[in-house]
Amino acid sequence: ENGIFSVLLGSVNPIPDTVFDGSIKYLGVQVESDPEMRPLKPLVSVAYAYRAASVQSGGFDCEDCDERFVNVEGPDSVVVTSLTSAGTAFLAKASGSSGMETMQGISGYAENTSTGAAVGGHFSTSSSGSGPHYGVSGQSFVSLGDQASAGCRGTASHTAVGDAYGGWFWALSDGSGTHYGVKAESWGSTSAPTIGTYGYADNTYNGSAYGGYFETSSSGYGLHYGVRATCFGSSTRNAYGCYTSITGEGGHGFGLYSWAGIYSDSSAYGSYGYAQNTSSGDAYGGYFSADTSGTGTHYGVYGVEEAGGSGAAVYAAGDMIASGAKPAVVRTSQGEVLLYAMESPEVWFEDFGEGQLINGKAHIELHPLFLETVTIDASNPMKVFIQLKDDCKGTYVKTQTTAFDVFELQNGNSNASFSYRVVAKRKGYESERMRQTDVGKGDPNLYPELWQEIERKHQEEQIQMELEREEIEEETARMEQERMDKERELK
Repeated sequence: ENGIFSVLLGSVNPIPDTVFDGSIKYLGVQVESDPEMRPLKPLVSVAYAYRAASVQSGGFDCEDCDERFVNVEGPDSVVVTSLTSAGTAFLAKASGSSGMETMQGISGYAENTSTGAAVGGHFSTSSSGSGPHYGVSGQSFVSLGDQASAGCRGTASHTAVGDAYGGWFWALSDGSGTHYGVKAESWGSTSAPTIGTYGYADNTYNGSAYGGYFETSSSGYGLHYGVRATCFGSSTRNAYGCYTSITGEGGHGFGLYSWAGIYSDSSAYGSYGYAQNTSSGDAYGGYFSADTSGTGTHYGVYGVEEAGGSGAAVYAAGDMIASGAKPAVVRTSQGEVLLYAMESPEVWFEDFGEGQLINGKAHIELHPLFLETVTIDASNPMKVFIQLKDDCKGTYVKTQTTAFDVFELQNGNSNASFSYRVVAKRKGYESERMRQTDVGKGDPNLYPELWQEIERKHQEEQIQMELEREEIEEETARMEQERMDKERELK
C-alpha cells in the first residue's frame, strides 16, 4: 500500500518453534514473479526470543514449566502470551556463584531526556477472571548468612528539588471492596522482632524527617483514620496497639504528637483512647507515666486550656481518683505554692453566705441553682454552721428543705449579723460513704513495696526495647549499605 508493506511473521502461516534450532535463519522477500531479493536478511536474537520454553543460560532448563512465548510486535512493544491458563508467560532466571556480584533475573532501564515519564518496568493485569490479581508478585528466599531477604525493594534518587519515592503505590476507587494503597504482612517464628511495616527517614539538613507519614482525604462519609493500629496478644507479654519511642537532643521530645483540626460543629480530639477487657484484667483508656530520671519537673499528664477558654484542661466524665493529694498551684510573691483540697468520707456540696438577725430572728432561703445540685430531705438534712459577727446571746438553727431559720438564744431580740456555711449531700451520691474499691490496688504510692517490682519490669522492658532498637539500627545500617552499593553498581 503506497509502496509499503508490513506483516507479523507467523500471523498468516504459523511458524513452528522447532524452526529456531540455533542455526542461522534468513528472511527472504519475493514480489510476485520477481526473483527473491538479495541480500537475504539474517534473523538474529529478536527472532529467537519467540521461543522461551527452555532457557539454557546458566544451566537452567524449564522442563517442568508450561510453554512460554514472547512475541515482538514492534520496535517498542513486546507481548507475552502463554499456551495454557496456568502457565507463566515469561520466565527469566539468573544463577551463578560469582561471589559478591549481583545476579539479576530481570533488569529494566528507561531513559527519557524530555518531559515524559521514564518507566524502568511496567506490569499490569487484566480485570478478567475471579482469582487474585497481582500487578507484581515478588518473592525472596535466603537460608544462609545474615543478609536480608527482600520480596520487593525500590530505590529512588533525585538530585534536584523534586520528590523521590522508593516505592509509590495506589489503589483506584473502583469497586466497593477494601482498598489498600499498601498492604504489608509479616510472620515470625523466632525471638527476633516481626515487623509488618518498617519506616525510616534520614534528613541531614533542616527539613523534617518522617519515619512514616499517613493521611486521608476528606471525601466520603465513613470513618477516616490517619493511622489505625490493631494489636492482638496471646501471651503474658504486653500488647501495644501503638508504641512510640523517641530520642532527642536539644529540642522537645514527643513520644506521640497528635493534632486535630475540625472546622464544623463536630468535636475535635487530639487523641482518643478506648480500652476493653472482657476478662478480669484492668482496662486503661489511656496510661501515661513519666520516668524519674533527670532533675526537671515530671508530668504523667499535662493538660492545657488556653486563657479565656470555656472548657477545662482536664475533664473526667465520672469519678476522678488520685492516690495522692489534690492541690491547686497558686502564684504568690514567694513563688508558686500548693493549696490542698479537703477530703470527706461522704460526698458533700457546700455554700456560704451572710445574714442578719432582726429582733432575734432571720430566715435564709438557699440559692435555687444550689438546690438543684443537692438532696435535702428527712434522711439527708442539710448542715448549717453559724459564725456570729456581733455580740448576742448566741443562736440556734432550724432547717427545712429549701431554707433555714436562725434564732437568738433565750428569746433574745438583737440585730446581730452573721456568716453561714451550708453543707448538703450531692444529688445522686446520697448513700456514698467510704465505698470499697479496687482502684489503686497496684498503686506503688499506696503500696511502696511495689516500686521494686515495677522498677524490675521497667528495666526488663527497657532492655528488650534496647535490643529491638539495636536490631532495627543494624538492619537499617545494612539496608543503607546495600543501597549505597547498589547506587555505585548502577553508576
